[in-house]
Amino acid sequence: MKFKLLILTIFTTFIAFQTQSQKMTYMKGGKINFDKTIYDKPYKIYPLISIIGSPELQSRFRKYKTSRGFSYTFAVIGGIAIGYPIGTALGGGKLNVEVLVSGIGIAALGFILESVANTNLKKMVDLYNGITSNKLSFQPFFQSSNGITNLGLLVKF
Repeated sequence: MKFKLLILTIFTTFIAFQTQSQKMTYMKGGKINFDKTIYDKPYKIYPLISIIGSPELQSRFRKYKTSRGFSYTFAVIGGIAIGYPIGTALGGGKLNVEVLVSGIGIAALGFILESVANTNLKKMVDLYNGITSNKLSFQPFFQSSNGITNLGLLVKF
């Protein structure tokens, strides 16, 4: 009787911790919905994909992160190059058309790179869902931490 109870306990514990992998969905604007949480920054997305350990997935994430970083850089530079001549003209100075046009071009390059980054993010989400689809995994996860020092215990399997 004790043996049957032990087997039943082990089996029900295994069933309780056996979970189906979560599906990741892409949202407009370069955001990801995963486990009812919206992630919009690359540093928040990386822990989700680093668990898988796939080199293809991490390569696609690096492409997304690089494209997004360059797009922000070009957008800021383009915005400054657009705003400076307009501000000078509004202040009574001469409108510098060359700087204005170059700023528009640089900002357009930033928009193009943001589109490339979002395409890489969509491909990364599809790749993630393809890798983790219909996989069952044993995932006990315990986390205990102190709110003041953020020190604690984290156990993952």
